[in-house]
Amino acid sequence: MGDLYAHPTVRGQAAFIEGAVDGPAATPSPGAAAPPAPRRHSTARVMACGVAQLAGLYTWLLWPGLAVVVLLYRQFDAWHIPVRTLVAGSVLDTLVRLPLSAFLLLEVVWLAVTLLLLPLVACRLLMAGVRPGHYPLWGVVYLRFWLHSKLLAMTPLRLLAGSPILPPCLRLLGARIGRGCHLQAVLAPLSLVEIGDGTSIGYGARLQTYTVEGGWLRLAPIRIGSGGFVGANSVVLPGAVIGDHGSVGEQSLVPENCVVPPDEHWAGSPATLQDAPPPLLRDLAIRADNRRWPALVLAGYGVSAVLLLVAQGPSPGRIPLSRGTFPLRYRLQFRRPSTGL
Repeated sequence: MGDLYAHPTVRGQAAFIEGAVDGPAATPSPGAAAPPAPRRHSTARVMACGVAQLAGLYTWLLWPGLAVVVLLYRQFDAWHIPVRTLVAGSVLDTLVRLPLSAFLLLEVVWLAVTLLLLPLVACRLLMAGVRPGHYPLWGVVYLRFWLHSKLLAMTPLRLLAGSPILPPCLRLLGARIGRGCHLQAVLAPLSLVEIGDGTSIGYGARLQTYTVEGGWLRLAPIRIGSGGFVGANSVVLPGAVIGDHGSVGEQSLVPENCVVPPDEHWAGSPATLQDAPPPLLRDLAIRADNRRWPALVLAGYGVSAVLLLVAQGPSPGRIPLSRGTFPLRYRLQFRRPSTGL
């Protein structure tokens, strides 16, 4: 659309198209395999995968949902609202009658385990052994990939975007990320992402290591060299390679299997070679700050993420038993019933 506004006449459009054809084109990355023939899938296969997706997702949602159930029972008991009688000495009865400080501590620990620790472990295991290639839709690998994406979306990693804590967390999930990187987006699947030292990924950028076409799921790695830059809201498709100190402008699209050579700046949709990087990028490269993050700053990020996790809690799309709130918000929503008329 921008090209139409930049060249409003037919003559200008013709000259622009000829220049684009004769100009530098996207270089395919080495080793890019030809796509397989389109494949059709039976209704039974699709339905079986759908049932497995539903069972897996809601089984996982049960774990953080338990904290909501216990919280509701405790609140109803405090307000003397008639609910199902608890069996004396049962686990639920013990949790309901815990001291407030112990109960809040247990809730925070349970949320940290079920929303952060367990998803990190599960995501790492789900993609273990999965290699780049083409896989049939609705199959076992597709199911593992889908569950991995959903579990990753339910983690609070998005709260760490732009913080120095995000790269180490992504390394735990299998991503190969160098030192001194500034990442403002959560990447998936992480086992197929390789980022060199000192690289910056802008807000809203997507390193999309997968495509779906012709009944196949294609998984391919994305590699970004040291000192690279991907602008905000840009998309890098599977198989793409960005060389050392290569950069991609904001809101650009790097096609599949495209190679951005080292020290070049590409922009546009699809991205093409530009004369020079923006002055701001050159200025930031000259004034690079390679100092380590202070320990107090790292601790502040960690504490803030935990507080945001507890305050925000699971959203309605993640835990049906809640109503878009969690402990702190639940206490504000409920009102003690009036004893008068």
